[in-house]
Amino acid sequence: MDIDTATKAKQQLAKFDQQTKTKDRGGNIMLTLKAKVSKKKRRFVADGFDLDLTYITDRIIAMGFPSSGLEALYRNDIKEVQNFLEVRHQGHYKVYNLCSERHYEASKFQNRVMRFPFDDHTCPAFDRMSGFTEDVHSWLTADPKNIVVIHCKAGKGRTGVTIATYLLHCGMWKYASQALSYYGFVRTFNSKGVTIPSQRRWVYYYEEYMTLQKANKALPPAVPQKLVKIILSEEAPKVDYLAIKCEEAEGDWSSDSWRSSWRSSITDPISTVFDIEPYNIQLVKDVHFKFSIKNILSKVHKFSFWINMHFIKHGYIRLAKDDLDKINKDKRSPNFYVELFFDSYNPVEAAKELELAKKRDIEIQGQIESMKKEFNFNASESSSSDDNISDRSGDVPLV
Repeated sequence: MDIDTATKAKQQLAKFDQQTKTKDRGGNIMLTLKAKVSKKKRRFVADGFDLDLTYITDRIIAMGFPSSGLEALYRNDIKEVQNFLEVRHQGHYKVYNLCSERHYEASKFQNRVMRFPFDDHTCPAFDRMSGFTEDVHSWLTADPKNIVVIHCKAGKGRTGVTIATYLLHCGMWKYASQALSYYGFVRTFNSKGVTIPSQRRWVYYYEEYMTLQKANKALPPAVPQKLVKIILSEEAPKVDYLAIKCEEAEGDWSSDSWRSSWRSSITDPISTVFDIEPYNIQLVKDVHFKFSIKNILSKVHKFSFWINMHFIKHGYIRLAKDDLDKINKDKRSPNFYVELFFDSYNPVEAAKELELAKKRDIEIQGQIESMKKEFNFNASESSSSDDNISDRSGDVPLV
């Protein structure tokens, strides 16, 4: 299973491999700047094009935002993207814009543009994800020449979440660990595709959703659950402010919704327990927790995380440090964790579920490490000439 993931990634990169060396750009300063902005992402450098764009499969493209004006000097120029798609996939492409913060006229891409907006560094509304994957699937199955182009701003995190979920949806991969690893291998030189823990959790949620779908089962009903308390382990960073954002998964999400969020300041800064039961906080669907510390001028964000209430079993969830956004990159307090307790908490069943989760985590980490070793994502070993980039316009396989 692990080797298969790496093998498929190698096969894809054998078809599509980019040269990021400045000598290949004819000394063009702006192209060199674009390459630096792309960082470790693979670029499409062939046939006169130089774009922050990667064929994740023969029929799924990930790219950075198609820009205009001054931004086009260091990001993808929308005119060059238009030309690229017309030359290589005329009449057979559809563009998916994931940015909530920006848009462009659909006419730029023959009116074949769908918006699936959510904010940067956040998660999409889970209940809308199946609609997104179904739309992609419908377009790809309509014609064997059809391809999809999916982008956010940088074309990595949000783009990776949606592409990985579709790779599960279409059956290319069975497990989220495979889909995420494959995307990371193919989109980047350092295998760091989707790196935000909550975004990765969303792909694992979708794996659970697909397992239920295949068994002709539905997600548990979206019944509000009362949050009782949150416990931070002893290695917790100093925090004294908690904000919880919960709303129905409909429409665009923006920071404005924080105005109606529930907030709490703990009176004892040494305390690691947030007693929430008295406030009767009922949570449903997508929920965001943000922990901060207040100073004289503002609040400093320490860590945060997203969960979806469909997947909370036995009224309890424990998130390790690697499962928490922002703080996962901090090398201090490696054993820090957060526990959430709801009114449906069943300690016996929750303990069993926790042990199963620990075993799954060990298995998943083993899979990922095995894939890394097999793939050996060394850019110098995987690079080849532009002549090895095949013309995919006539490829028949679904992905």
